[in-house]
Amino acid sequence: MGLHYRRGSAPVVAHRGGGRGAVRKPPPAPAWRPSADWRQLPLFGQVPRDYSHLDPAAVDLAGPWLAWAKYLAYQLAEARGWGRGIRFAVNRSLAIVLTEYVEGDVIRHSEIFTPLRALDLRFGHTTTVLEEMGIFLNDSEPSFEHWLAERLEGLAPGIAAEVERWTRVLHDGGPRSLPRQQSTVWLYLNGARPALLGWSDRYDHLREVTREDVLTRPTRNPRPQPS
Repeated sequence: MGLHYRRGSAPVVAHRGGGRGAVRKPPPAPAWRPSADWRQLPLFGQVPRDYSHLDPAAVDLAGPWLAWAKYLAYQLAEARGWGRGIRFAVNRSLAIVLTEYVEGDVIRHSEIFTPLRALDLRFGHTTTVLEEMGIFLNDSEPSFEHWLAERLEGLAPGIAAEVERWTRVLHDGGPRSLPRQQSTVWLYLNGARPALLGWSDRYDHLREVTREDVLTRPTRNPRPQPS
């Protein structure tokens, strides 16, 4: 148009956000808005889902729950340094478990652990996102609990109760003791179990065990006596 301006006289356009690059998109709204005293509860009579028969190619990529989950996954990935491969696997896992998800349902550890592992997907990272959403229930049995229940089998009830209390103090710690390593707890109880089984045949409680019983207790690996 024949108009001229001197260097530095052009109008300055302010950039939103005060930084470089495009303005960040606002986060998607949660699929539901919990109240202050809200707590997720499983629906009565909820039928467990079978995720092993779900076709990964037929997942719903447009659902509001998946959109919210992917946003939370992005935030966790940025905060915890998840790599590109982990992010991709987590998003794929979320698409699988949230397809056909209905508000109020609970996604259980026992339902998704095997299917996700079979697809070589990130189970732990996925459940972190589901926990953030408040829709995950960890119904797995800790290995310590299963091991302890097995070790207490065959003991008299009164002896088993005292042994369980002692083992839990070793494992979890107490007012006057620090927790021991799990391998140490296993070693202690496995070493005492032969004697406890023998005493359970004669006694109902540990307080009935005599000093002579302790000195002559059976051992798992008796040391050879010097000749």
